[in-house]
Amino acid sequence: MTPKEAAEALHVSTKTVQRIADQGSVGFVRLPSGHRRYVRAEIVELANAQHATTSGVAAS
Repeated sequence: MTPKEAAEALHVSTKTVQRIADQGSVGFVRLPSGHRRYVRAEIVELANAQHATTSGVAAS
């Protein structure tokens, strides 16, 4: 998943996605060009957890 796609899924900036990944909350691979690609399943899981906490539902 590209940084832009991840940012859109999480409703944050690409810089925030980078910070989240640097903290170890989501995985990524670095391409030979130096660009990052994020693990889609982990971004989706984080997005679902964010949605659950903002909607008042406890994440399990």
